[in-house]
Amino acid sequence: MSTLLQDLRYGLRMLAKNPGFTAVAVITLALGIGANTAIFSLIDAVLLRMLPVQNPRQLVLPDWASHGWPEGTVNGLSGTWDHDKSGRWTSTSFSYPIYEQIRARNQVFSSVTALAGNGSELNVGYNGQPGRADGELVSGTFFSTLGVQAILGRALTPDDDRIGASPAAVISYGYWERRFGRDPGVVGHTITVNSVPFTIVGVSPSEFYGVQPGRSVEVWLPLHTQPQVEPGWSPAPPEPGAGDRDGGASGLVLRISRPLVGGHPRPAEAGRERAAGARGVGSDPSANNRAGRKADHQARNHTPPRDAIRKQGAGLPAP
Repeated sequence: MSTLLQDLRYGLRMLAKNPGFTAVAVITLALGIGANTAIFSLIDAVLLRMLPVQNPRQLVLPDWASHGWPEGTVNGLSGTWDHDKSGRWTSTSFSYPIYEQIRARNQVFSSVTALAGNGSELNVGYNGQPGRADGELVSGTFFSTLGVQAILGRALTPDDDRIGASPAAVISYGYWERRFGRDPGVVGHTITVNSVPFTIVGVSPSEFYGVQPGRSVEVWLPLHTQPQVEPGWSPAPPEPGAGDRDGGASGLVLRISRPLVGGHPRPAEAGRERAAGARGVGSDPSANNRAGRKADHQARNHTPPRDAIRKQGAGLPAP
């Protein structure tokens, strides 16, 4: 022990005699430790932790593949797009009417929700003060599909995501804390998003950041308001059920909670879901069948959306 103390005192004296070397050594160690901390934090967020939602392993993210551009199935890409080994287009983007058809016809998934791409930076005003926030447009089933409940007020519902509904918004805990000072009376206040007024209806839990690791959404808005807050985009047909397949691009998240056999969906149910997903969806049968098979494959293998959405975050933006 005495030898260790002598060595320590000697080392400190040498460092004091060479301040230049000491400064370089300290800076090098700080940079190395900081970089490693950042890397391990990213690995922890992306690879190790599950999404902060209810039963995350029951969630799947479908995609499609097609040898040609699948007219009618998608109208533009929002999020990831790529080519597989056989040269086919692949993407997780679907048109809004396709989302409606999958939601109406599914026999395996207990809930289906849609979200518009990777989100965007929005101009958010409050009490005349401008600001910026990371926003995401989601369908009315977004929070119920994920099993996330608001800690103040309520979450968005399907009634909020329909033509003619009063514009509603849910804000994150962090944004509530930063912008509103954790005001318990924030529900009912009005914010402007890209000059469009929205009423705050709820605050999300502190641990919920959305469904994309490495990104913290601050404001969630109903998907049908996209043409107002992002002019030029139209995720839904002018009237629900109008059948316009040229709606904008959206990603889908599906939840499985039906009885399982050996940890997988029942084969008969999975087969019916494939058939329902392929009938009448777009004009490219290969895209339809591939989308149905992929959704079923992910359902069978319980692929959590964390992995799929991590791939989406690394994909190229829409052309």
